[in-house]
Amino acid sequence: FTAKNNLVLARAAQGNYQLPLVQMTQVERAQLLHTAALAAIRRGDVEIGRGLLQNALDTHPQHFEAAAQALRTLEGRATPL
Repeated sequence: FTAKNNLVLARAAQGNYQLPLVQMTQVERAQLLHTAALAAIRRGDVEIGRGLLQNALDTHPQHFEAAAQALRTLEGRATPL
């Protein structure tokens, strides 16, 4: 998984937010979409990041709290810890 994550980060640093064509589970896909989303937001591509977070939530077979929290924060609906 680390190699896939590093590949996503390297691509995102270049503005390419599409996941690489490598074999992955649905859980990995959700986590990699979350990684790409955070990288997009850091680069200032907030709308792309928002869409990637939503895709991460839609992809994960169970509730993906990290992506949900990031999406709430982007939308200004963050809940205090």
